[in-house]
Amino acid sequence: MIIGWIIMACLLLASLYYVVSHLTQRKNQHQFMAQFVRLRSAEIEQELESGRIDNDEAQQLKEDLLAEAQTEQQLQLKSLQESIGSARNIILVALGIVVLGSMTVYYQMGYTREILFTDKLANQTATNDDISAFLQYRSQRYGRAEDWYFEAKDYMARGEYVAAVAAYKQSLDSLDDESEERVDIQVEYAQAIFYANNNQVSPRMTQVVDDVLRVRPDQPVALGLKGVSLFDQGDYKGALIAWQNAVIHGKNPQERAALMAGIRKAREVGNISEEDVPALISHRIRLQIDVVSGSLDPHSVYLVYARGSSPMPVAIQRVTSQQLSGVIELTNLDNLMPGASLAQFDQVDVVVKQSPANASDLTQGKIIGQISGVPTQDEQIFQVPVSM
Repeated sequence: MIIGWIIMACLLLASLYYVVSHLTQRKNQHQFMAQFVRLRSAEIEQELESGRIDNDEAQQLKEDLLAEAQTEQQLQLKSLQESIGSARNIILVALGIVVLGSMTVYYQMGYTREILFTDKLANQTATNDDISAFLQYRSQRYGRAEDWYFEAKDYMARGEYVAAVAAYKQSLDSLDDESEERVDIQVEYAQAIFYANNNQVSPRMTQVVDDVLRVRPDQPVALGLKGVSLFDQGDYKGALIAWQNAVIHGKNPQERAALMAGIRKAREVGNISEEDVPALISHRIRLQIDVVSGSLDPHSVYLVYARGSSPMPVAIQRVTSQQLSGVIELTNLDNLMPGASLAQFDQVDVVVKQSPANASDLTQGKIIGQISGVPTQDEQIFQVPVSM
C-alpha cells in the first residue's frame, strides 16, 4: 500500500515538474528574443553612425527586425497555447490517476469496507451474512487473536464447528502464552473440537481439556468435558467425580441439569453407590410458577429463593421469564453464603421477587409470590402462585 502512495506522489510531482520546467523554458525564450532585438537595434544604429548604411536602409532594417520579432512572438504564443493545453491534459490525467489510485488503495486498506459496514450497523440493515463476511475479512486483514476469536464465535453460532476449530486455533496461535484470556479460549476450543467430531471424544479434545485443568482445575466446562472423556474410557467413577466438581463450580442451571443426568448415568452404568461416592445433592425443592393474574414481563428478572428461620436466603436462583415457564430446582448447592444451605432445614419458605433487568440490587424487588412449609427432601413439584 505504501508503494502505491509513493508511485502516485511521484507521478504528481513529475507532472508538476513538467509544467514548471516548460513555463521556465518559454520565459527564457521570450527573454532571449527581447535581448536579440535590443542588440540588433544597437548594431543598426552603429552602422548608421559609421555611414555604412543611410537612413532609409536603417529604417527598413528596423522594420524588418520588428516584423521578425512579432512573427517570433506569435509563433511562441501559439506554441505556448499548445503547451498549456498539453500541460493541462497531463495534470488532469495525473490527478485522475492519483484520485482513482487513492480510492483503490483506500479500499484495499479496508477503510471503505469498514465504513460501509459501520453504516449498516448504525442503520440496523446488517444481515448475519454481512456480519460473518466482515468478521472473516478482519481476521484475514489483521490476523489478531481477537479477530480470529470473534470469527470462531460466529462459526459456533452458525453451527460450522470445523471452521470454528480452525479459527480458535488461529486465535490461540496469535495469543501471548501468558494472556489471561488463553484458558477461556482453550475451553471454547475444546468444545468446538467435541462438536466438530459429532459429539465424540478425541485425543485432541482430551489434550486441550487437560491443559486447561492444569492451569484452572475448577473450570466447570473443562470438568464437564473431562467427565465425558473419562466416561468414554470406561472410568465411570472418575467421570462421576469430574461431573460433580463441574456442578459445584458451575453457575448455569441448564448445564447443571445435563451434568446431573450424566452423574445418574455414571452411577447406573458403573454401579456406583452413594457409599462409594457420596451424592452431591442431598436436599432439593422442585417448583413450578403458576401465574394467577397478569403476565410475566420479559424485560424483568426474577429471584426465586428459599429461606429458613431468618430472612437470609439459603438457596437462590436468578431466572428469566422464559425459565419461569419450566421447573425450577433449588438445591443445597444454591446457597448464597457458606455455612447456610437447604441441608440445614427440613422445611423452608419459598419467595419469588421481580426486579427490572437493569436494577443495581435485585433483592429490593417486588414480591409477587410465596409459599410456606416446603419440605427440602421431597421429589414433588410444588406450585407457587404469583400475581403480577
